Order: sequence, then C-alpha cells, then structure tokens
Amino acid sequence: MSVGRVAAPAHFDAAVLGGGPAGIAAAVTLRRAGLRVTLLERAPLHTPRVGESLSPEVRPLLEQLGAWDAVRAFVEGAPEFTLVRSAWGAAELLERPSVLHPLGAGWHVDRVAVDSALTAWCRDQGVEVRTGDGRWFARSPDAARSIEVGARGGASLRVGSVVDATGRGATGTSAVRSVPWLAHDRQVALLGLFEGSGSTPAGPGLVLEAHPQGFWYTAPLSEDRLVAVFVTDADLLPSLGQGPAVRFRRALGDASHTRARLAGRHLAGKVQGFRSESGRLPVAAGPGWRAVGDAAMSTDPLGGMGVTRGLTSGLAVLATPSAAAAEVFSDYLDQRTRVYWQEPRWPRSAFWARRRPCAPRTDETLDWRSVAVELPPDAVLRWRGPAEPAAEAWLSPAALAALEALGEAAAQTCVRAVNEAAPMSARRVVVALQWLLAAGIMEERA
Repeated sequence: MSVGRVAAPAHFDAAVLGGGPAGIAAAVTLRRAGLRVTLLERAPLHTPRVGESLSPEVRPLLEQLGAWDAVRAFVEGAPEFTLVRSAWGAAELLERPSVLHPLGAGWHVDRVAVDSALTAWCRDQGVEVRTGDGRWFARSPDAARSIEVGARGGASLRVGSVVDATGRGATGTSAVRSVPWLAHDRQVALLGLFEGSGSTPAGPGLVLEAHPQGFWYTAPLSEDRLVAVFVTDADLLPSLGQGPAVRFRRALGDASHTRARLAGRHLAGKVQGFRSESGRLPVAAGPGWRAVGDAAMSTDPLGGMGVTRGLTSGLAVLATPSAAAAEVFSDYLDQRTRVYWQEPRWPRSAFWARRRPCAPRTDETLDWRSVAVELPPDAVLRWRGPAEPAAEAWLSPAALAALEALGEAAAQTCVRAVNEAAPMSARRVVVALQWLLAAGIMEERA
C-alpha cells in the first residue's frame, strides 16, 4: 500500500475502515508515521462485539502499541482466563488449566468497554475517529489517484489510501481490489449476553461444549455477567427455527452443560448473529488499499487468537505483506482439523463431517500429506454430484462449485479451477480430487 501524501482534494492521507483492535493499531501506526488518518467505525461504541477472551499475548502487543495503560483497568479487573472446561469428544466436562502459559493468564473482558477505551486513546493519538455512520466503503480511485470513501448514510471523504479492518469478508474494499474474499466454510455464530446471579456459581474460565450441529462456549465477563455463543453453519440454522432468539434457545436443548451454567440468568438484550467463517484474501494489499486483522485472514473462534492476530497485523500495516499467506492458512487448516478430529460423536452430522477429513464413507481419518498421489494430470474428470457435506472437509464450497461449473475437464484443469476459487497447494488439491473420485462425486472418463 502506498502511504505517501497526496494532493488535494484528499482530506486525509489514509482512512481505516473498522474500529476494532486491528483498525486502531493500524490507524495509530500510520499517524505516528506522519500521516493524516481517520478511523471510520460503522457501529456505535455500545454495540455488542465478539472476541471477549484475550490471550496473554495481547498485553505485550498493547504495550508495543502504547495503549496498555489506556485499557489496563478494563483488562486486569476482568475475570482471568486460567481454565478451560470442555465437553469435547466426551459427554462429561474435563478441565484443562492454562496457568502454565509463559506469559501468565489471559482475560475474559467486556469488549465494549475495552474497545471504547481504545477508541478514546486513539483519538488522543491524533486520529480523527467517526463512529455510528453505518458501513463505510471505498470506491474506485479518480484521475487524481485519491479514493472516495462513502457511508450508506451519505457521508463521503477523499483519501489517499484505505486500510480495510472491517473483518471477515473485507467488505470495505470490495470495489477497489481485484481479489475476492475466499470463505473456506459456512460458519456463523449466535451471541447472547446473560445477567444475574444464577442458580449456581458460573465458575471460572471458558466452558466449551460440542453440539450435534456445532459447539457452544460461555465465558464470564464479571461476577454477574456471562457471554454465551453458539457456533454452527449458516445452512443448518433453518432446522432450528426462525429468528436468532428461537434458534439460540433450541440449540440450548442439546447443550446440558451450557444450560446449567446459564440457569437462573436472564438474556440481556437481543441475540446477535455474526459471521464466523475461516477465510482470507489471497492478496492482502494492492494499489491504494491494504487489509489487516480478520479482513486479511480469519480463523475459527476455537483458537481464541483473533485479537492477537488483529493487533499484530495492525502494528505491521507499513510492512510488506508476507508472501506465505497460502502456507499460513494451510497450516491453520491442519491445526483446526486436529482439534475437530478429537470429537467423534456425530460423524454423520453435516457440521462435523465438514471439518473432519475422513476416508470416503468411513470414519477413518486421513491426512492429505500422507495420501499417495496417483491421479495422472491428463486424466479427464467429470462432475457427477451432488457434493455431500464430507466433501467440504477437503475443499471449500466455492471450490466445489467451481468443479461443478467446469463439468468435465482434465485433472490439471480441475486443479487450476480449484486454485482460482480457493488457492492451496497442488498436492492438497490433487488429494481432494482423488477423494471426490473415491466418493463417487466425480468420475474418471474411460
């Protein structure tokens, strides 16, 4: 991204779209480089936000940014993240302490309070901050090479460059970049905030509970407040009824540990829905724009590293983006697979089948790195379909759609089509094609 100053009519050298930790870190980093910066956050600061569990790595990153003192009271006064209790792979809750982390404990924080404090601090650093105008979008550059940034409410600005910190989908820069957002799955999350003393003490730490159609996690925000999140796939939600609140309550029916933790507490406000898919931009920067945080790459909330990754990428906004993004995402998918392989109870559930690469029609786990590559590059493959949910453990919905649209082609053409939809290593794609052949979703022409 070019960060040089531009001539009038640009009001700012850079606009940062999105006021989460990634956007704030990027905005302050650019301001300290001598640029005139505006931070544009679509929502009012009191809007509920996800990402309430902070890993211990957050503190040194905030100290590097210079913002630790601004949020210290909201973080150090929050419940410590020292324990995970999980019903994952078995019906009973098992405890896993996190006190052995070399940086100490993490925290379960009120993200509204933390982000509000960070926003006020950002203003103090000389960044102009605007909130509550709705979504902001960058539009095509004009002849003067400035970029128009507009909000749905009608406001607009001229800027020299744009940093997209709008999160999954990178919606803020879709009109000024040629690369698409690549969603690897269909994941969404429903969030509810609960208040009250409860029938029994909530206990410390995170409670994680696998569910036939996803998983739940709950975490304390204070002595009398809990956050509860249900994670599933978007196409599975209709089976739970109509509307976020109804779906949330029905999903609780198969989550005994989560129900027990919420018992006696009341829902404060509406159930909120959020995107939660793993995905990325194949290229995270271009002429006049750059993506940071979840707008560059998003991962499953099971990892709990969203804020850490956001701060890291925001601090590095002036550095050249890594050329190894595909490899990083591939490694992440392997890590995610190892976690989901630990839960074998619902192998035929669409949610779990999509995340546990197994041999066709069996529960035998497979690793793409150890499967023998036997498919000749000139073999002609024909799509038969339809793609069963287990196919998405190997290829994203977009990649499968690309193969279906291709119809019939040589294997090497199929590999190219997949890599246009969701770039990954050739070996990984070939193994996926072999799986589709073995499953009968594709066939080799005689």
